[in-house]
Amino acid sequence: MRLVLVEGFPGAGKSTTAQWLALEWQRQGVPCRWIYEQQPDHPVSRPAPAGGWGPTWKDWSDERLGHWKTFVATAGPLTVLESAALQHPIFAMLRRDAPAATILAHARRIADAVRALDARLVYLRVADPERAYRAITARRGTGWIEAAVTTYRGLDFAVRTGLDGFDLLLAYWRAHHEVLEAAVPALGLPTLVVDQSTDDWPAWRRHIAAFLGLRPVDAPPAQPPDLARYVGRYQVRWRERDLECTVRIDAGGLVLDGVLWPANRLLWKSGDTFRAEAWPYEVVFPATGTPGQRLMLNLDV
Repeated sequence: MRLVLVEGFPGAGKSTTAQWLALEWQRQGVPCRWIYEQQPDHPVSRPAPAGGWGPTWKDWSDERLGHWKTFVATAGPLTVLESAALQHPIFAMLRRDAPAATILAHARRIADAVRALDARLVYLRVADPERAYRAITARRGTGWIEAAVTTYRGLDFAVRTGLDGFDLLLAYWRAHHEVLEAAVPALGLPTLVVDQSTDDWPAWRRHIAAFLGLRPVDAPPAQPPDLARYVGRYQVRWRERDLECTVRIDAGGLVLDGVLWPANRLLWKSGDTFRAEAWPYEVVFPATGTPGQRLMLNLDV
């Protein structure tokens, strides 16, 4: 096994799961690379070519498959790849109202390309997609919703349905979920379906670890000796803006608010450096006695 694909509905925990898998394998001495879904220079989720795509979905699929074949040819010992095999292509094609059969045909081509890596699929299935989407949008806020709607307007799905605003988002993600559910078995890869209507995250992680042959980990994550010293208000530079954020303790660990996701958990790495859960960033706190309260966010890929 040299490739693990992590897929699921938005908010199901794909990034959190992919990061956890990579960190656990690394901790247990297995070289592993996690490729975040929005990572710069992503090997397969690439921008459009300079000359654009050809006029058919077959042209689009051929160009996308070229990136997958290059990735397979150069892949390392073990890679965890989230959202790239299903979420991104479904999103690209369905917003433009591509038929489900065309989307599934492309997904099968991806599966055929990665079989050489003895790929496995972990699918995080939400119990209620509409409820899940409402929850994630409530967490991310109205500004995020308004920005998201602009990426759908004018595209074929929006034009055909005549919808706009949050109604457009809900209709799209209902349709997306239907195609996603059909695509998982269509891939024909060894697959674990994690049904989130039962159990909880500790149980789901045990199932995932067993499926992938990862030694189970029952110990709680390590924490620095003086967790309370990091609590407070900080300044941080994020996406060309200076923001104020806060750090607090919740459930025995640090939580960051005001940047990244709301209530973003921090995972201790070493010293004054933490990893942002579900993000490929290090969060570096000022050393004790350092003037000012400024955090550093460093890309860690």
